[in-house]
Amino acid sequence: GRRMKDRYGKVRELHAKATSFAEQALTCIRTVQQFVMEDYESKQYNEAINSAHAESIQNAKLSALFRSAMGMVVNLALLCVLGYGGKLVSSGAMTPGDLASFVMYSVMMGTNVSSI
Repeated sequence: GRRMKDRYGKVRELHAKATSFAEQALTCIRTVQQFVMEDYESKQYNEAINSAHAESIQNAKLSALFRSAMGMVVNLALLCVLGYGGKLVSSGAMTPGDLASFVMYSVMMGTNVSSI
């Protein structure tokens, strides 16, 4: 969580840098035009935007990997609970209603805990 927050902060900084280049060039457009530096300013802005874009794509890939892995872990845990609960139901140690209520309460608790 902390690493992702730091990475998103880096993306915000890169976007701020790109915005600063654009603002500076547009504010002093006459000076830029007098020194025929339009291409240089455009190149600087494009490099800043491209680096922010590349970092954003990397963050999106890592976030997708993390979220899908967490979803798989949660589903595997639920599968284990249902498998073991089914075994207990078939042996008569637990009723189907008890298993259903346990699974529902577990999902409700898991949802609330994950939102923290």
